[in-house]
Amino acid sequence: MTSGITNIFASGLTNAVSLVKSNNKLYVTQYNKNKISVYNTTDKSLITTFGTGTRSYSGDNGPATSATFDYPYHLALMDNQLYITDSNNHVIRVVDIDTGVVSTFAGDHNFGDGRDATLNQLFNPYGTALNSASNILYIADYGTSSIRAWDRTTNKVNKFAGTIGKRSTKPSEGDGGLAVDAVLMAPYMVCFDSVGDQVLVAVIDYYSFLDHVTVRAVSLSTGIIRTVLGGGTNTPTDGAPATNVTVASLSSVAVDEQNRILYAAESGNFRIWRVDLNTGKVYRHAGSTMGYDFGPLNATTFGFIPYIKFFNDKLYVLDGKGIRVLNDTASSEFATMGGSSFQSFDFYPENNLGMLYLATNYSVLC
Repeated sequence: MTSGITNIFASGLTNAVSLVKSNNKLYVTQYNKNKISVYNTTDKSLITTFGTGTRSYSGDNGPATSATFDYPYHLALMDNQLYITDSNNHVIRVVDIDTGVVSTFAGDHNFGDGRDATLNQLFNPYGTALNSASNILYIADYGTSSIRAWDRTTNKVNKFAGTIGKRSTKPSEGDGGLAVDAVLMAPYMVCFDSVGDQVLVAVIDYYSFLDHVTVRAVSLSTGIIRTVLGGGTNTPTDGAPATNVTVASLSSVAVDEQNRILYAAESGNFRIWRVDLNTGKVYRHAGSTMGYDFGPLNATTFGFIPYIKFFNDKLYVLDGKGIRVLNDTASSEFATMGGSSFQSFDFYPENNLGMLYLATNYSVLC
């Protein structure tokens, strides 16, 4: 267990929002600087930088160090391929980390020319998730209210969920039918549930009478979409049907695949909800009011919760003062900034939990 993150791994950053690690290299996006920094985790040195810092779209099929990006946000890494959500360029870029060459993997930078949205175009993509078994990259395309499935082997794209360019007018529109015929509203996060053979999608639903988020699931075997959390009007209570409740400002979701549990961080209300995917019931897992208390889960409190991860049979919770680790009954402190508040976005735990990298607004800590 780490008892205090006070070691500055890298400083002088601006809006470090996503990081991934491979071997002895740490990749960190800085979306306001339009670049990705690459560090040596052994000596903490800066190895190189992908992107010149100029806000533009150029450099494909050449060195990533000479390329330009516009709001690079989320990172995903698989088979020595670094996938970058180049959001304002409406594309997913990929860097071969062996050769350093960048190319456009998905999307069409010319989206804004007045043409209709087509399958090969994206508009403000945000979240991605990789299915290693099928070699599919799932993309939450916020601007077109759809999820795309991009085959990394054939480079072919299929619409996975949502009606491209159409936004829903009611919660859970299209439930019980094919996901490709459903209507979504601003999907921003996807995660893959290998045991459940499904993709989970966090969807923002904004209406004049309702401000909430739904989590929807798409079966890979049938293509049917259903809501697993949200879409109702009731305040969540323990044991209630998860689709009868309303939840606001979900910032992150995580899945315990083996035990069939969905965790959802409701940042605005300082709570983490637990959905039993077998029974469809929702329970308050932890949190109640704003605070920073440890101990039994029913007494645990949080500040703002931007991110959660399920890792090695435990739930890790990032909030404004540090990182908590939650088991089935209690919470404890995994890492802290010594009681000081800080703005943080992402973290990456090593497999042996001997080291943890934390992306904050201006630095990476470990």
